[in-house]
Amino acid sequence: MPSKGGLSDKIGNRYEGRIAVWRLLQLLDEEHDSVLARFEQPGDDHFEWWVQRADGSRTYTQIKRQQAPDKEWTIGTLVSRGVLTAFGDRLGQEPSARCEFFSALSASHLQDLTESAPMAADLAEFEARFAGAKDKRASWDELCRAWPGVTREQAWRRLQRITVGTIDERSLRDVLHAYARALVAGPGDVVAGLGDFLDDHLARELTAPDVWDYPRVKGFAPTDWSRDSSVLATIHDTTSRYRAGIITDRGPLAEIRRSAADELAGLVAGPARPAE
Repeated sequence: MPSKGGLSDKIGNRYEGRIAVWRLLQLLDEEHDSVLARFEQPGDDHFEWWVQRADGSRTYTQIKRQQAPDKEWTIGTLVSRGVLTAFGDRLGQEPSARCEFFSALSASHLQDLTESAPMAADLAEFEARFAGAKDKRASWDELCRAWPGVTREQAWRRLQRITVGTIDERSLRDVLHAYARALVAGPGDVVAGLGDFLDDHLARELTAPDVWDYPRVKGFAPTDWSRDSSVLATIHDTTSRYRAGIITDRGPLAEIRRSAADELAGLVAGPARPAE
């Protein structure tokens, strides 16, 4: 029987595995206040992983690389594949939770609904302004039917806690390696190394120090931008252009040194300052 979710059956898959490593890098970067993550075993949950914020709220992730044939994800397909059913259950159980869906294929109707839901002041405006078109209304109605016992008001509020991401494999690979280089320096491929780390740490709650231990053992370390020659050169060039612009704008006026500038500022602010 195929598993409902979980990552270990997908860890070797380029797409799902790379997005999982992306989440590990966000944990290292403390992005979005992430403090804890758990990557599930297959069958343990409907979700590949969750990430916990400092306030205790969690974001649960579903990954579906594609479907055959390569069509976009409709609301009906997301319901039949159990994605939106799982989202509805989790959002109902945890009032502060969020859910996210990632795929290489578009889920445009769900994305439009989730992005427009927070823009409406209330349900009436959402249905009239953002879900008024025939195709959008059909998708909205189908979503509401997928969550039995939930009012349309509640469904609209749940939509505001769902995000949809679409990224192709090449772009994902390029972004991932650029992100890794910005955070970690050392020999070898840190992205592949973090994939191996995930293999050995499924169904465990991980913090940033837990993850950092692995690259350090493998000879990696946090990137020290203060010692990066290209960064220092860029800072020098930017500073030089800034100073050259000031000299041009100043014209014939003499340069005021820092020590003199402090003295002038004191005179202007002091009791003997010029009358206005």
